Amino acid sequence: MTAVEHPYPGSKEPNSSFCEPCQRVFNGDWTPADAEEHSTNSGLSSYQHHVSVSALRACVRDYRCPLCFLAVSQGSKSWHDLPEDDWPVVFYAVVTHAAAEDSGINMGIRLCPMNLDTDATYIALRRVDSFSAAQKFLCPPKLESNTSSPASIAFAKSKLDTCLAKHDRCVQVTETSSTGFLPTRLLDIRCTDSDQPVRLVEKSRLRSPAFASFGTGLQYATLSHCWGGAQVVRLMIHNKSALETSGLQIDSLPKTFRHAISVARSLDIRYLWIDSLCIVQDSVADWERESSLMGTVYTHGTVNIAATSSSDSAGGLFYDRDPLSIAPFAAHSSIGGHKGFLNGWYVYENISRVRDIGQEPLNRRAWVLQERLLSPRTLHFTSTEVVWQCLEDMGCEAMPDQRHLETTDYESGAVQRGDYPAMKSAMAVLRDQQYGSRASAVFESARVTMYKGWDQMIRHYSDCGLTMQSDKLVAISGMVGLLETLTGDECLAGLWRGNMPGCLLWTVRWQDDDTGANRVDLVNNKCPKQVEWRAPSWSWASLNLPVESPQTLGVYTDRRTAEQATVIEATVQRKPNGSLKDAKLVLRGPLVQIDSVQAGSLETRTDHDVGTCTLSVAGGLRTT
Repeated sequence: MTAVEHPYPGSKEPNSSFCEPCQRVFNGDWTPADAEEHSTNSGLSSYQHHVSVSALRACVRDYRCPLCFLAVSQGSKSWHDLPEDDWPVVFYAVVTHAAAEDSGINMGIRLCPMNLDTDATYIALRRVDSFSAAQKFLCPPKLESNTSSPASIAFAKSKLDTCLAKHDRCVQVTETSSTGFLPTRLLDIRCTDSDQPVRLVEKSRLRSPAFASFGTGLQYATLSHCWGGAQVVRLMIHNKSALETSGLQIDSLPKTFRHAISVARSLDIRYLWIDSLCIVQDSVADWERESSLMGTVYTHGTVNIAATSSSDSAGGLFYDRDPLSIAPFAAHSSIGGHKGFLNGWYVYENISRVRDIGQEPLNRRAWVLQERLLSPRTLHFTSTEVVWQCLEDMGCEAMPDQRHLETTDYESGAVQRGDYPAMKSAMAVLRDQQYGSRASAVFESARVTMYKGWDQMIRHYSDCGLTMQSDKLVAISGMVGLLETLTGDECLAGLWRGNMPGCLLWTVRWQDDDTGANRVDLVNNKCPKQVEWRAPSWSWASLNLPVESPQTLGVYTDRRTAEQATVIEATVQRKPNGSLKDAKLVLRGPLVQIDSVQAGSLETRTDHDVGTCTLSVAGGLRTT
């Protein structure tokens, strides 16, 4: 593996790591592009950069200019499909944000082939006060070309060790005692001897003196992974005894499992929990019992190892990469007030990997949602770098300390940026208030925030994949159980009693977010529904379609709906694993007659005044 020096700013030649066209971007030597040949849909003025796309590609290959590298590596497909001649490159520069303080003025650079401004690569630069401030944003001087490198693992271990030693909020969630929680089964991966087979160990044996002393707190890691189409080794009734006695040779396991064992050993963790090897897959009784405990398994794990970029168990955790693709850099601007810019230091922060984790293959799997939210610490192994998330910190290899980027709820101290910020903030406050008064203003505010966070979560969850649609409510049962404990509320088929009746106004997301194509046959009013009953028709969980709630839609955000309808009765009967046996809802309120609403007419909205209330209907009717 090779290591790459990153472009730190220098005191004598601060922009020496940039090619000549990019140096002109920052020193204000801007030459307008030919107005007759180039027009822009954005209305911004464009300026000359490289004379051709081939020149830019050569710069990336030979000079390794960081700005040009980003233009190509993060640009659209058109960058790679263009012929290498007669396509000049242009740039736009804009002030992206102006605040009262100078440090709030940022720079946005758009690079694109001429006449293809809609395919521009946008690069956001943050202005900082000084050279020393710029240095704080920059990554360590060396990153290696594969995420299995000693430096990558050292980053992961450093984050975990710091969290275990200093993060009270994280430790409070996971700490165990001599009578604390342990999974029914764990894999003993024998940290000190890589030649030993991996053995399955029952909880009763884990508490015995022959194994680690549970009284001092037994540590185990969990694995989040996609099963995918690859053949996954499984715990079955017929091989359970063999896995306990003879075990499994590591080289017989799928790549993702092997990599997870390697990571856990590097973190000095002896035990590992993997769903396919710790739950008996052909036992209905074992599956129902263990699936009901899955949320608790992830909550009490020392760290969750996430195969974030792998679509199946053969994908693994580790990837080759070009270190320059994740490196932040600094530049000194001497534009001198041109078009509103200021002189000074600007830094590029590659934080898109953290922001985009939710779109990775692993996080398109429904079961993983509660794993992400309930695990107090997660190591995401992505295709470009290792990312750390816990309740008090967030960072990646390129930018180990991202606390300066976070938005913090100062009342709770909870990290707000990242995935599901509203839910994470609410959970942090509710944990702090767990033994206090539920009548306090802080508790009530957190409860309302939880409802909003739930709506955001379900919007994503309802669009995730499930092998068994009957698991729709089972896969979030751990999350439901925790929130019921923290709030004293009751979840009724995926809807919260305390948020009724407003939460009944959920609607189907009829069109795909990416393609705009209809998800259902609107002409014939055909909607994919549950084949085998799993939820009542008034619950979003009854459909195999993505949904959004009133909060997500930005409507019905007040509680006036409660003045028009009253919940007379709302009950559900749940099995231990979170699936439903029965459900009932009775409402009292005014009724109106809807003369005609066309299911295929999504823009149609019919309003009917009934006393002081208005009933709005759009996109067809749901019947029960």
